[in-house]
Amino acid sequence: MRNQYEPKIQWPRLVSHWHETFKERARLRFGLPGMIMPHGYLPAAAQSPWYAENAVLDFTLEVAGQVMKVIWNFWDYTGDEAYLKETCYPLLKDLAIFYEAFARRGWDGKVFNLEPTVETESYGISYRMEYTRNNTGALTMFRKILNLAAEAAEYLNVDADLIPGWKEVADKLAPYPTFLVEGGEVMGANEKAFPRYTRGDHFMYSGFYPVNLADEITLDSPAEEKALISRTLDIIGSSNSVQILIGNSKDYIPRSYASGARKIEDYRTLAAQISSVPERLMNSRSGRIYLFPVVPDWTVTAFRGFLARGGFEVSAARDENGVQAVTIKARRNTPLQLMNPWNGRKPVVTDLTTGKTINYRMDTGNKECIVFNAEAGHLYSFDK
Repeated sequence: MRNQYEPKIQWPRLVSHWHETFKERARLRFGLPGMIMPHGYLPAAAQSPWYAENAVLDFTLEVAGQVMKVIWNFWDYTGDEAYLKETCYPLLKDLAIFYEAFARRGWDGKVFNLEPTVETESYGISYRMEYTRNNTGALTMFRKILNLAAEAAEYLNVDADLIPGWKEVADKLAPYPTFLVEGGEVMGANEKAFPRYTRGDHFMYSGFYPVNLADEITLDSPAEEKALISRTLDIIGSSNSVQILIGNSKDYIPRSYASGARKIEDYRTLAAQISSVPERLMNSRSGRIYLFPVVPDWTVTAFRGFLARGGFEVSAARDENGVQAVTIKARRNTPLQLMNPWNGRKPVVTDLTTGKTINYRMDTGNKECIVFNAEAGHLYSFDK
């Protein structure tokens, strides 16, 4: 999003380099097609499909999906079609093949289960697999990767024979585990364990993966889905970014595992928050671009060249009266969806590359969203 790819470029390079070894690992350790990258994989001096941190963490299978999501984001945010075809899709395809093969249809023939799967940094292989099946992290990343593989194959017009199988498993995975509390349901991380955080635990909770990794629950989601996550945050303490990604804590630093929320009263505090979670300034995880969704009303700030999903470069400025300037450059031919910065008004959209005014439609199905087909390389301005 920050348009600074250097910290993440290791992942497509590393996985591409070890691609054939990961395929051997899937075949030799799991007896399955495709490829799989294990938890904690630190490549040895020579490639070996037998390398493992330990046998239990080999079944923390969502980790491969987490890495693949980073690799996908290079395409999703930059719109580089050559990268999608030559680097991303070959890896994505093989991981999706493994995920589809690993999922097992339940006795009723309607639901696919994931077992054994070990909750990240938590329960190991448990008696009768009670804590080792259908954990939220695995369900989230299996569904995400299978759907992304189908989306990419359709976009590239390849592997039509694989798409139905990927979609079937993604659509029929077991539901996320939930637990009932006084205010409603909360999201579990596995089917048997109530949400919890204790001193010494890793600062992660796989029950939040539908928000911070899979983009399933976003600013566009129904209020009850966001409330489910909010209640879960109240139970175990906040994951700072999760509160921001669902639009909460505009005026506050969210509570942490060990301290309460704190009000944002100065720019030093706000700057630290933005540096940690830039989605305070722009959030496009739903596919629709929101500007300054989670900043205090008194904020005067701007950003330039942030990347949005779909392949857009976004620049915008606001003062205490709201948004004052917006420009967006398209990196590929694709629909542009911008949440109206001036709700109730009809902005003027100009193609600065041609000088022509753009005719757009205002989608009012879920708030006001400006929609039109953007052209690669064109720069657009939005004015009150």
